[in-house]
Amino acid sequence: MASASSRGSDRGPAPSLAKVEADYLPMTDPESTTRAYIALLEGRPIGFIQSYVVFGSGGGWWDQEADPGARGIDVYCRPRKEADSATL
Repeated sequence: MASASSRGSDRGPAPSLAKVEADYLPMTDPESTTRAYIALLEGRPIGFIQSYVVFGSGGGWWDQEADPGARGIDVYCRPRKEADSATL
């Protein structure tokens, strides 16, 4: 996990390991409808991608979606200049 200084001061402190585990370990369950991926460039993490079933996702998201086959994809990529010198 990156330190606050390597992440940029505008993003605040890095989350705790417990927070990261609570947020992302459920995605490793074979029954989960969400999948997560780390994008690497020359062995360094430069981004995060998640895909998920939007129907019934809860939390106020996609409440009007009626197609059980609909998927959402979120992509977060670090600018190249940051990816060359830091970790996620």
